[in-house]
Order: sequence, then C-alpha cells, then structure tokens
Amino acid sequence: MALELDDDFLGAPALPAVIPIPILATVIGAVEDSPLLIASKKAELPGVTEELLGTIYGGAIPEAYTVAEFVAQAIVYVETLIERDGSCVLRDWPSWLYHSLPFISSTLLKGYAELPSTTRIPFVPGDDANMGSGIHAYTLLGKKGLDEECFFLPETCGGKGKAALAQREIYAARYPNKNLLPPFYGTEKIPAMEVILGVDREFRAHPKTSLILANSEKELSLVWVDADSGCTCKARLDIWDATEHIIWDIKKCRAIDAFPWQIKELFYGVQSGHYFNGAVACGLGPVAFGFLPCEAFPPYQVGCGYRDPDKLMEDSNEAIRLIGLVKESQITGKWPNFRPPGHIYSWADLKPDDTVNVY
Repeated sequence: MALELDDDFLGAPALPAVIPIPILATVIGAVEDSPLLIASKKAELPGVTEELLGTIYGGAIPEAYTVAEFVAQAIVYVETLIERDGSCVLRDWPSWLYHSLPFISSTLLKGYAELPSTTRIPFVPGDDANMGSGIHAYTLLGKKGLDEECFFLPETCGGKGKAALAQREIYAARYPNKNLLPPFYGTEKIPAMEVILGVDREFRAHPKTSLILANSEKELSLVWVDADSGCTCKARLDIWDATEHIIWDIKKCRAIDAFPWQIKELFYGVQSGHYFNGAVACGLGPVAFGFLPCEAFPPYQVGCGYRDPDKLMEDSNEAIRLIGLVKESQITGKWPNFRPPGHIYSWADLKPDDTVNVY
C-alpha cells in the first residue's frame, strides 16, 4: 500500500467531537474522474440525506456535484475537526471513506514492521484477506454491511486459470472499492457465503462472544494526532465495549490453538498498540484489548482472549516508535530495503536453448 494513499482524509466546522455520519457507500476507487452526480443518483447511494449533505456542506448544498467533490468536502469537514480538537471519534463512518483517509494506520505500521519497503507497493488483497473482510462485514454489520463492502465473484472466477483470472480483472475494475469474495474457499472448496454464515453462527453461539457482539458498538473510527511525532493517525475498531472499556478485534486464523504465534508472526501486537493509543488519545481510555480469533473452515471454531496488559504496553510503545520511523522515511524519502523496479530480462533476452536449463 502506497504511503501517500494509505487511508485517511478529514476536516469540519465547530461541531461535537463525536459525529454520527452514515455517509454513502459507493465506488471510491474511480472517484477522481467520476462524472457521477450524486444529486441525480440518490436512489443508488443509500444514506445520503439532506441533513447529511447540509452537515457536510455547512447548509450550502450545491445543485450538482461529482462523487469526487462530495468526498473532498467530507474530508475538509473532518480535517477541520482534527485541527480544532486534535482527535475525533467517527461513528457510522463507512468503510470506504475511512480507508480514503490519508493518515497512518495499523495496516501501514504492520507493513513497515515486516519490511519498510512494502509500504511503497500498492496492496492488492488475495482470497484470504478478502474472506476475512467478508467475515468482518457480516458478523459486525449483517447483510447490509456485507452488501456494501463485498461482492461475490461468480463460479467462472474460481481457480487459477487464465480465463478465471481474466474474469477477476473485469470484476475488480467494475467494483474497485469492494472486497471480491471467491466463489469457493479453502481446500474443501466451500461456498464463500457458507463459510461466512458458519463463522457468524459460532460467534453467536459462543457464551462470551455472543454477549460481546450484542452489547457493543461496531466499526468505530478514531482519528488523532500522535503527540510524539505530530503525525495524524487513524484506527477502525471492530468492536468497542464502552461498558467494559475493551476493544475487540476479529481475526481469521489458521487454528485457534496456534493463534498466539500468529499474533507475533503477523504483527498483530503493533495493531493492538496502535488501537490502544488511539483510544486513549480520543478519550476512550483507559482501555483493554482482546482478540476474537476464528477458523474459516468447519467446524468454524471461534475463541476469545485478552491481550496481556504488559504486552499491550510494549505494543503501544512499538507502535509509537514505528510512527516515528515512518515519519523519518516520509521526510527523507528513504525506505529501508526499497529498490526501484529495474529491468527484468525477458525470455527473448535470455535466449534459452537445449544447452541452458531453466529452473
């Protein structure tokens, strides 16, 4: 994922720091040049009310405007809030708009922790990542969330053949801001929706996770200025339990028993620390953090576990350290281990023949 385009925007007039904004869910990937006029497409853009438009435009709603212009105005609205208060909590903020905010996210920090140069490469999610997004959307927001955030690829897109890959490219261009769910998932080739329903069923049958899902806020977006670096950061909490002051994060995993190892391998600790720092900066703290791991294959086992408080403090410090390193790379333009793409020899250049093997 390129740093400049990571996922942040923001701005606003003097309004409450907690903003209920059920903004439209639409295609943002093609937003730069889109001629689409929202005023003539309201039926296709749920959530765009006159009240919302009045809030975003300060009462002066133009007669017509492109999606790009609307998004830009929404960004200005939130950026003003950040400039005024230093942080804000965004409730009912759609996923696509959150991911458009050009601030430092846990995704960027995890990538930097693994290999700094990867933050210079656009991130293209595969089937595993997209299935995780589908599980998140349905478990947290139900069918409405799944429909807004995901698209189920037809069976013609199954497999790795040229025809299937070509079909996927067509759908990727058609739905640039949606997670493309494979028609079948896993070695057993189970229909994607069956997997999503299976995980959701187990979460709601579990004595602890069922209570967590029933008594919490979902998809809470936080934006704040890191005190050490001055960088603007963001986080999107899967689940916020305001009564117990706990952040819960759903994680698709290979095996529940092996999940602690996966926390280290995939830098989930960096994420927990970043979320913790954001919650404190936005006035939600003191907070605890917990994971809700789930297996995306039968019998769809789920779990529930707290992050050790001492490790959470280490996570917090590591996230702050990484933000400082990201800032340094932004300023200097130096990204460790990054090499601009060079010339790669083609087969015509190499001219293999019967005296030269190809490995």
